[in-house]
Amino acid sequence: YPAPIAEANLRAMKTIAETCQTAIGYSDHTPGNEAAIAATAMGACAYEKHFTLDRTLPGPDHRASLEPDELAALVATVRRTEAALGDGVKQVMPCEVINRGRLRKTLLASRDIPAGTVLKPDDVQIKRAGGLGISPDRYHDTIGRITNKALAKGAPIYLEDVE
Repeated sequence: YPAPIAEANLRAMKTIAETCQTAIGYSDHTPGNEAAIAATAMGACAYEKHFTLDRTLPGPDHRASLEPDELAALVATVRRTEAALGDGVKQVMPCEVINRGRLRKTLLASRDIPAGTVLKPDDVQIKRAGGLGISPDRYHDTIGRITNKALAKGAPIYLEDVE
């Protein structure tokens, strides 16, 4: 005690979980909080860390233990780590909604384009433009279409701008 962090072997948790078909936990005797955070991210649902009121007390457990303020910080960090893991479903999060339109990329004219031009890949660029214009997922639908009007370099390209 304390165990070197390089000997934590957190990947053994996966082996144990798969072999025993059970939930996993981690008994930590390393200094610091890294093993706890990593174990949480790897799916540990139980976690052991020694706790002491004074690390200078005699006996091997005290040296490898957290003092009260460190334990409180560890618990807070583990809880934030659990929250950060989410539910695994990829979706637009509430904090992203406010910027979604403003940060969305769009198709822009890469040069001044006269009306009646058949759009080629070199005529179009993809950039952030405040969510205006055609979405990049429609790029292949846009190339080869004819412009209905002149487009200035850097202008968003709208569906009504092409035939």
